[in-house]
Amino acid sequence: MPTSVGSRLLFLRRAPGSFSAGPNLDTKTVIIPTPHLINIFEERRCKLTNEQSLKLICALRSRTIKKTPASWSHEESMHRHLGMGEVALRIFRGAVEKTIQPSTHILPSTLAGLKKADVSNSFYWIPYVANLPGVDSVLGDTDGQAYIIQATIAYDHKIPIVGIKKVWQQFREEVRTQRTWHYVVVTETQQAARSYAEEFSDVFLSLELDRALRTPVRLWGCALYSH
Repeated sequence: MPTSVGSRLLFLRRAPGSFSAGPNLDTKTVIIPTPHLINIFEERRCKLTNEQSLKLICALRSRTIKKTPASWSHEESMHRHLGMGEVALRIFRGAVEKTIQPSTHILPSTLAGLKKADVSNSFYWIPYVANLPGVDSVLGDTDGQAYIIQATIAYDHKIPIVGIKKVWQQFREEVRTQRTWHYVVVTETQQAARSYAEEFSDVFLSLELDRALRTPVRLWGCALYSH
């Protein structure tokens, strides 16, 4: 990114989930405070290579989300795999297996960026901030499939239902209704992936994104390092 002139403005805001009357100056995070600045940032980011974009997005995420170094290493490996259009990733549910194809088209990392997704275009989306429990990215392919993804290691996962619904609601109506929706838990080993799939299975049996249309979400596991 080009160098910039320092600003004399200091933005203070309450941390997400905090009920403190004032800012906690001991806890610092990086934010892009206004839509105008976000648009400028995204305009410049789109001129970077995918590898540079992924490094930048992960750097911003690492300053807004509390994770262990091992968790960050695992998540960044997943983003590199899915955001650079390399080898397909194998996923499974029970005895059923399939592959998902990475994308080279990285969408803007705001919720509004999801509006740029179409019914059948390939895309990869990574949110800058951590207000989507259990959602680390979304991958769309040219076959009309959409995969909401959580990268996790042992004892570091989140129940994803609130995050899944919030992300799904940001897509345009035709994308919500015409794509087939999946949720993938990406772990280090097949054993861990199957364990998470079993833990979440009862929740997903009753999950419908749109009750009127009875839109289900299919749950999958993935072992990132077995490929």
